[in-house]
Amino acid sequence: MGEPTNSFRKRVYGVDDAWYETLHVVQGGVCAVCRKPNPTRNGEEPQKLGIDHDHRTGTNRGLLCQNCNLILGRIEGRSGCPLEQSQEYLMRFIIYLREHANGVIPFAPVGTEPSEISSAEPDSVARAAIRDYAQGQSQ
Repeated sequence: MGEPTNSFRKRVYGVDDAWYETLHVVQGGVCAVCRKPNPTRNGEEPQKLGIDHDHRTGTNRGLLCQNCNLILGRIEGRSGCPLEQSQEYLMRFIIYLREHANGVIPFAPVGTEPSEISSAEPDSVARAAIRDYAQGQSQ
């Protein structure tokens, strides 16, 4: 049988079950990024959210679902990368997606379902952010 959860969290992240449960309540029981619980398997209860941590500093940042944790892990890499590189990487994804969506990627709050977004609405906030980013890169 595997190591007890509290012992594992203490050894790997330096936290105990009380820390985890407190953060779980603070986050409303959902992922800090997508604001959704972990996906379920075979109709069972969702798995517990994972503890996200900075691989360079070891600092715990929040609780993430499996999907967001995997995405973040791919962005940061195994050893982590500086925040500036992560932000640039994400901005390049936004620009790439915008270029291939005829310039229309609607802005919506995190957790909004795709079916709730009207793709016909112009996204002036995101357009301005991308324009400002592109201008900063050309200087």
